[in-house]
Amino acid sequence: MNPEFLIASNAPGVIKGCILIDAFGLNSKDFIEAHKNIYFEQIKLIFTNNPENWHRGSPSEFLEESEIPFLIFTGENQ
Repeated sequence: MNPEFLIASNAPGVIKGCILIDAFGLNSKDFIEAHKNIYFEQIKLIFTNNPENWHRGSPSEFLEESEIPFLIFTGENQ
């Protein structure tokens, strides 16, 4: 998780883990780069047109070796 979001909420260090129950739980930066020719106009309304925002909003960008690992399940052709 991006620590700046917790700091902005006056809650740094409060969240120790998360469970994402969301079929759209993804690395938005990679998703946008991979699908920009098909979906870019629609998804930029949600994620903006700024790659820095894509990075800031992608939890997988903030994982560190010292942290508890994420268990990620993925599917193909869904």
